[in-house]
Amino acid sequence: MVWIDNARILAIFAVVFLHCASGLVTGIEPFNSTHWWIGNFYTSLVRWCVPVFVMVSGALLLDPNKTESLREFYTKRAARVLIPLLFWTLFFSVWQVKGAILRGEAIPWLYLGRKIVEGGSFYHMWFLYMIIGLYLFTPFFRKIVNHTSNGELTFLLIVLFGMSMLSFVFVETCTNNAHLITNRFLLYLPYFFAGHVIRTTQFKPNRIPIIVVFLTSVVLTSLGCYWFTKTSGLEQGMYFHGNLSITVIPMSLSIMFLLKELSSPIVNLKTSKYIASLSLGIYLVHPAIIDGLDAYGISARTYNPVFAVPIVFVLVSGLSLIVVHSLYMVPYVKRIV
Repeated sequence: MVWIDNARILAIFAVVFLHCASGLVTGIEPFNSTHWWIGNFYTSLVRWCVPVFVMVSGALLLDPNKTESLREFYTKRAARVLIPLLFWTLFFSVWQVKGAILRGEAIPWLYLGRKIVEGGSFYHMWFLYMIIGLYLFTPFFRKIVNHTSNGELTFLLIVLFGMSMLSFVFVETCTNNAHLITNRFLLYLPYFFAGHVIRTTQFKPNRIPIIVVFLTSVVLTSLGCYWFTKTSGLEQGMYFHGNLSITVIPMSLSIMFLLKELSSPIVNLKTSKYIASLSLGIYLVHPAIIDGLDAYGISARTYNPVFAVPIVFVLVSGLSLIVVHSLYMVPYVKRIV
């Protein structure tokens, strides 16, 4: 499906853009400064990226017409996800302590072990652990979808989003972001089912109200982050930038409906399908490239971030695409991306 490939492409580059700009909000920039606001707006604009990835997975995997056995399903998913997970967990574990290794210091094994248990050896690796949790139960979710009408699924989504939203408030504001990799996927179930519902529904909302919902959500995400940070601190303010915040949910659902209307490929059919197939690899390698460029003084803070963020984004996206394409061309090595 053309629109699914388009959604994967736009979502992966939105992730890269987000990570290029996020340091302006959570880094050393003074709160409420011009640079902080630029980062706040830029990151608010693309907070839909991970939810769209989850919805795309649901749209593809919850097709009740698929008749794979449990063994066939798990074998395919294991080959696609477990090898990259193991390789990049090791890679980013070393990456995190590379300074200690170069200085000949003891490797903090307990720290690395705790990070992995909490959801990954680097800030983006949590996604793979979460998606594996969804994959684990997908064959059973298919049975639910196969025996449930879209109306009933819509009701289920309302309940699940309500429960996930409340759980997310607790997790983000009351427990210092402590997560176990074994249960994080539960919060993302509503997005997973929403992908299937949006793909199969005959409901076609008017584009103008959907755009209004999206833009309003972006503005409220930015303002909510500012207000909560001002009154309660940055940790509380970042709730609004979470994937299940009260503003990011409507933002994500609205843009998924808009993406469904993109019936023409972003480039051409062959190229778009190929870039979409590299999306996981780009997701995995781009943080190392961001760090590498930052080590050479190239970051969103190098000069005016209005221009620096897009420039760094283009550099990181281009280099990530080149690296992943190069790895993909090597037999066996391609399995890690």
